[in-house]
Amino acid sequence: MNTLLLAALPTAARPTIPSTTADHQGMVEVMAWDDLRGGFNFYRTMPGTTAWVFAGNSRHALVGASRNHGPFESHRNGHFLFKEFKSPWVHWHSPFATVRSSVLAAQGLENHPWVARLEPGGAYTLEERAARPLIRRWTRTRVEQILAGQSEETPGRMLEQLVDTLTVNLVSSFTRGADAVRPAVQVDLPGTFFVDADLLEQVGLVRPPALAVDAPLYAGSLTANGVHLADEDSFRQAGDTHFAFVVPERANEDVVTIGQALEAGLLTRRLVACLLMVDFPNPVFSNRRRALLVHISRVPFDGSGETYSTAVGQAIATSPNATSDDSPEAEFARWWQLGDDFAPTMDQALSEYYSALQGALAGQDGVTAVFRLADARREHVKTMPIAESALLFPTPAQAAMPLRMTPQAEVVPEEEDLS
Repeated sequence: MNTLLLAALPTAARPTIPSTTADHQGMVEVMAWDDLRGGFNFYRTMPGTTAWVFAGNSRHALVGASRNHGPFESHRNGHFLFKEFKSPWVHWHSPFATVRSSVLAAQGLENHPWVARLEPGGAYTLEERAARPLIRRWTRTRVEQILAGQSEETPGRMLEQLVDTLTVNLVSSFTRGADAVRPAVQVDLPGTFFVDADLLEQVGLVRPPALAVDAPLYAGSLTANGVHLADEDSFRQAGDTHFAFVVPERANEDVVTIGQALEAGLLTRRLVACLLMVDFPNPVFSNRRRALLVHISRVPFDGSGETYSTAVGQAIATSPNATSDDSPEAEFARWWQLGDDFAPTMDQALSEYYSALQGALAGQDGVTAVFRLADARREHVKTMPIAESALLFPTPAQAAMPLRMTPQAEVVPEEEDLS
């Protein structure tokens, strides 16, 4: 979807949310909460007609032939889409970056009734009053239906959101792109680019420290990578986005899903922690972590989260691939053997990685390598239906090759797809 517009959020909490696609597609989509069955019902107009059709319910995003089709190409888990859950919200009107009234006037919209009634809170209002509650609501319904035995879904589908990257959110530095190249400026970098900080915290593991680079190093990496902004037409401008270092991060809907599954006892902290620690320097688009999905998909759910989690862990740790030292299964098995007292050893590994990161970010070569990794991850996002514009990210002079980060904070070529 190219634009999401909040139409109504009545106190009775029966939200109806229309979304419009790009003009050339000629389609309007509406999401409405289903009080009877739970989840959102999706409706679409038919191009060239006045007809509306039912396009599915959120649950159809999860299992069966409807997965990844229709509205579920982009709403991969049946959720309301909201790409930016963390300030400074690079693509939204907010206290950190306001949309000038002259922009609306130039398009003849200054007197439009919608503009006259715009919520001054901008991004954070939409986030707090709509996006977060709606994601929690659908996730809560998923969990309740699994526990009640009323769903075709199992906790394995939730684990798919953990080991694969079905969708992403965007996050950026608080430093404006124009300021990031000025002397004596420290450019803060989002920790969730380097590690799955939000989910690590949910299982009691250490988050990264504040990470930043000196502006001259940042500027040098922009130059070395030929970074610029360009659209599909003729616009081109050297440099970064309005806020520097816009990158993909773990989607909030994944964090909420795994968090609620842990709280409900559908998954154990041990299993989630061990899966997170496989290829942990790559919180999104990890071929190594995704390769574990084949084992997860074979484990049936008998209604007990404890039994299920143990069975999944054993299936991975005792698989034939686990005998190969370099395999993701072997990496998982090394974490799994720690048992329930996993945190000290995992925290030590994470802390060593964070120290290596700080060292890498102190030099030009390390910063330039991180830039190349950022470009590689952006290239992944550009292949997803949620990528709406060429101006979503800055563009390097040369297309980035697939890359990954190692626990030694070295950027290396990505391994081939292991799944």
